[in-house]
Amino acid sequence: MFNPETERFSNFFKPNVPLLTNYVTALGYDPIQGNLMIGTPDGLNTLRIGRTIKPSAELNNIAAFPNPFRPATHNSVQIVNLPEDSMPQGKGTCSIYDASGMLVVKLEENRFSRFEWNGKSASGKEASSGIYFFVVADEQGNIKRGKLALIR
Repeated sequence: MFNPETERFSNFFKPNVPLLTNYVTALGYDPIQGNLMIGTPDGLNTLRIGRTIKPSAELNNIAAFPNPFRPATHNSVQIVNLPEDSMPQGKGTCSIYDASGMLVVKLEENRFSRFEWNGKSASGKEASSGIYFFVVADEQGNIKRGKLALIR
């Protein structure tokens, strides 16, 4: 799968995702549900990759995953709005703060209506291990907060 934001490919095969077989015959994407359908001779797999069309949603329970976040293992941590798995319509923001309350980085929604943090500050320096707090706000001024652990 090609990510146009990072200009990188991700390879999905039987050892790293639960595919029925490595032989893929068809792909389909549902932008409303955020599912990638992978057709194989042995059956259909569904992989949730995120929505590209925002449904009507309210800012509810904000969660970060994986949490704890290990940059050596995962490229980024995703911050999502549950249970909809989509941020409210309009432009939302997410600010990440360190334990002392200093702003580390301000994030914009990615094309899947999630926030994605690579573990680096706004200046590009790697953030150190510790507890970080995130604040998500929608255009109507609703705010939700959460925390995540970063382990280097």
